[in-house]
Amino acid sequence: MANLDAPFGFRPCRHLYGGIIRASDRYRIASAYGTDIFEGDMVTVDGSGNIVIGSATGGFIGAFAGVEYVASDGSIVFKNRWVASTVLQTGSVAKALVYDDPAITYEVQATGDIARADIGLLIDIDVTGSGSTVTGRSAQGVGAHAGSEANFRILNIIEKPRRNAAGNQAMTAAGQDAIVEVQIHEPLLVAVSGSEI
Repeated sequence: MANLDAPFGFRPCRHLYGGIIRASDRYRIASAYGTDIFEGDMVTVDGSGNIVIGSATGGFIGAFAGVEYVASDGSIVFKNRWVASTVLQTGSVAKALVYDDPAITYEVQATGDIARADIGLLIDIDVTGSGSTVTGRSAQGVGAHAGSEANFRILNIIEKPRRNAAGNQAMTAAGQDAIVEVQIHEPLLVAVSGSEI
């Protein structure tokens, strides 16, 4: 039975060295930044050191987990998504939560056809999906395996129970819309012990 076409962005899966998976809050989003960022979207930094949505050609810091900020009316907000053009209270900053440890792996849905033989190969991000304004979840995924300049390395194909379109028990599997475990191939910022960006 075919896999469901239901991308969910990049979801932390495990830590390669047994560490704790946690989101860092040391990043900022500029007031009035004009693009939505959804939970599970891959992010990068702009020329001013602020978090921005990642693109198919750029390097990534990690997956966006949420944001905390003081709105222009003085209310304290914590959300799993950044709403485009949100204006902050003067003098405040938006703290973005990002899974930025380069040893974190992610579960993500592939829009292409993935075979077990693709494990170990590189794959590019697919940013064509639009996240959900209801759940705040990303719709990013990965495409088919690509050349040496691709964004992620395929570590495994995830096989786990799920419900199919008819509501019956099924298993995710290799093939079209497979769920794969990936790691950022060349993280934009690599943590160095005791340092901050």
